Amino acid sequence: FICTYKGHSNQVESVISIKGNKYLCSTGIDRTIKTWNRENQQCINTVQSPNNKFINSLLYFTYHQKNIHNEYVISCEDEIVVYSIEEDLSFQRIQHLDDHKTIIKCLYLLPNNLFASGGYAKTIYIYKYREDFTNFTLFSQLKGHKEAVFSMLLAKNGSFLSGSSDRTVKIWDLNSCSCLCTFNLGRGHVTFVIQLNDGRVCTASNDALIRVFNEFVPMKRTIQKGNCYGGGIQFRYMF
Repeated sequence: FICTYKGHSNQVESVISIKGNKYLCSTGIDRTIKTWNRENQQCINTVQSPNNKFINSLLYFTYHQKNIHNEYVISCEDEIVVYSIEEDLSFQRIQHLDDHKTIIKCLYLLPNNLFASGGYAKTIYIYKYREDFTNFTLFSQLKGHKEAVFSMLLAKNGSFLSGSSDRTVKIWDLNSCSCLCTFNLGRGHVTFVIQLNDGRVCTASNDALIRVFNEFVPMKRTIQKGNCYGGGIQFRYMF
């Protein structure tokens, strides 16, 4: 335990670092985004949700070209809001995206000027942005989950994964926007998906379990107990 940042009046949902890890941004169900000085844990700036709604996740972008250096934060409620970070660490709202029409739970930065969002719409929305972040447009949609999308991951082998409250992890082909494989955990809602340094994938779920998947193996077979085969990818449980 090192230090505590105090200032939110309710549950904190997301924390990110900005400005070369010099500052933190946090948000939650108190409907604010707060910027913190990491040296003294003091709150520098507070931004109120434009629609006075809970904010579930934050995503940080940077743009470098010649003498231009811009930084951006994206927040999500039931819409996505894009802010530019000014020199004084204030936030300037520059665009909002309202395709979801319901609560958004997660954001994920992808290659090729793309980012993804998921939530209670059951669909993963992928947006494309210009390199200078002046325009964001809906690029594609990944449909297949039966309930809310809580987490996303771009694995080291290029596979895009999503975890959902429908108790599944899906593997997607971003080029064709199709689902390659669905692995049914059969128990808890999948709330988090992360990849370890050794390449293994961990999932967290609300059945109080952390599951570790051992490997991706090129294989084409039908789904079997304890394994997931399909689209040339295999997940194998490690217990």
